Amino acid sequence: MQANKKILLCLALATGGVLRASVTETSHVPAAVGYYIAVRASINGPDEIDVFGASNLPPGSELTVDVSDFIGEGSQSLNQEVTVRVGPEGLFRFRVRPQKGKAFRRNLPCLISFQPTYPQQPEKVLSIVGRMGEHLGNPWENPQLDGNPRVKTLQALTPVQ
Repeated sequence: MQANKKILLCLALATGGVLRASVTETSHVPAAVGYYIAVRASINGPDEIDVFGASNLPPGSELTVDVSDFIGEGSQSLNQEVTVRVGPEGLFRFRVRPQKGKAFRRNLPCLISFQPTYPQQPEKVLSIVGRMGEHLGNPWENPQLDGNPRVKTLQALTPVQ
């Protein structure tokens, strides 16, 4: 009888420890991701897309857009080159036009990017994010961060609706 009580006590303690560890691990709340770009792209016809978004990048940050025919190797850019500045409240809005002989349609991938090296960013922006984007954060903690070992980029991908 005494042995059974000891076994039950050991099981209770072991189970309680496992349950406590499980609750602690699953209740972890991840930290904020840092910088972000949130965007919506709406088609206004075959010759125009309206892009509206928000970002917590420094005001004056220059963003680029690329509307492609599909995602992957061999895809082609359909839009004329365009950049937009993040406004003082963190908002941006602009219209995208197709290249000559190309047309837009729904469900095209629209990629909005911030790169510290292209286009040329204002000095005030670079002093905050770093000349190579080194202050943008950690790609393992922010799913919008990309780039290479030398330069980090912040990107948001959305379908044209």
